[in-house]
Amino acid sequence: AVTKHRDPATIAFDELKTKNEQLVLENLNYRCNAPRLHAAIVRFSCSWKDMRGGLERDLRLFTRVLHQGTQKLVLACDQHQAKARDELSFATERCSALEEALGERVEEVQKLEIELGEEKEKAKRKSEMYKDMKDAFEEERARAEKCKNEADRCSHDIAELRG
Repeated sequence: AVTKHRDPATIAFDELKTKNEQLVLENLNYRCNAPRLHAAIVRFSCSWKDMRGGLERDLRLFTRVLHQGTQKLVLACDQHQAKARDELSFATERCSALEEALGERVEEVQKLEIELGEEKEKAKRKSEMYKDMKDAFEEERARAEKCKNEADRCSHDIAELRG
């Protein structure tokens, strides 16, 4: 089994995804609050006609700044998403290459294990043959010793008969 480790690209992708979600929430907050703020300013300026011009100017400025900020946020989100996609693509390719290399190593290890098993079996057979040969050699040595003793005894008996 292959253990899973968090790749730096995956960590960076997760961080970018979190930042993207925060930026989207801030954008939604801006979009939700801008109309409310605008409505409050309009109500206030209706009550105080002399402040209306200044408040409308401030509201337009706020809206323009908000629009510019929103555009910057959208651009930043798009850039972060593009970067995250690139990093994810790289990480995916790297993982695929590592998985392929791991598969090759596993095959190599399996072949070596089979070869090792065959070599162990050969060594076991050779060991058994050596033991059989040693046992046969010991039997032959014992027979040879017995024959020598018998030949010595026969020689001794012949010598006694002659002598």
